[in-house]
Amino acid sequence: MTPIKSFLLAAATALMVPTAATPQQAPLVDPTNTVEAKLQTLLDREEIRQVITNYGLAFDMQDWELH
Repeated sequence: MTPIKSFLLAAATALMVPTAATPQQAPLVDPTNTVEAKLQTLLDREEIRQVITNYGLAFDMQDWELH
């Protein structure tokens, strides 16, 4: 067997070995929240997006009072 085939076989075998599961991140929105809480989360995110956008626009326009 050539060295390349041996390497590929070893790599494929290593990929099939089960590993410890990585911890999953908590969801951004808890599915048990009420509709009102989910809506508020979306509204908060949109407001944050607007602040960031306005900050960038003010900087681009060199509007230091708005900035």
